[in-house]
Amino acid sequence: MVIDHWFSLQKAEEWIEKSKNEIDDPFNTYADLYIAYNILYNIKAKLDDPNISLEWRDSNRAINILDILDVDYLINTLNSNIEQFVNMVLLFKSEMWNKKNIQVELQRALIMGDNKLIIEYVLKMLYKIRCNLFHGEKGVNEIQRRLLINAIIILETITVHLKEILENKLHITD
Repeated sequence: MVIDHWFSLQKAEEWIEKSKNEIDDPFNTYADLYIAYNILYNIKAKLDDPNISLEWRDSNRAINILDILDVDYLINTLNSNIEQFVNMVLLFKSEMWNKKNIQVELQRALIMGDNKLIIEYVLKMLYKIRCNLFHGEKGVNEIQRRLLINAIIILETITVHLKEILENKLHITD
C-alpha cells in the first residue's frame, strides 16, 4: 500500500489547527496534538522503512524521531517549560520505560545538561501521558490540568518542529 505523505501532512496540520480551537479544554487539546504527532512519527517511520507495519511498536516510533530533531533548538525554545514539566511530572506516580523511571532519568538528564537525553525522556513522558489519557488512568483535577497545559506547549513545539522537518525532507512547500 502506497502512503500519500502529503495527505498525511495535511491531516497532521488539521489536527494542529483543531487543537488551537480547544484551548479551554487541555484534555482535548493534548489529544488533538498527539494525533498530529502520531501521524508525523508514522510518516517518519514509513520514510525510514516503507514496508514497516504500523500496527505494532507505536511507542518505539514515538521516540524514533529523535534522530531528526534539532534537540538544541528544542531545548533553547522550551527551556523554562521543560524545567516546569520535570517538576510537575515528579508529582505523579512513577512512569517506567524499559525498567527505567522516566521522571528520574529526565531529572538526571536535565542535571547533566544532555539535550538529546532530555528530549528523549520528554518524548517518553509525553507518550505516557497520552497512554494515561487515552486509556483513562488520569483523573480530572487541577494538578493534572496544569501538567497538561505545560505538556501541550512542549508537544505543540515538538510536533510543529517535526512537521517542518518532514516537509523539508519531502521537499514540500506551502
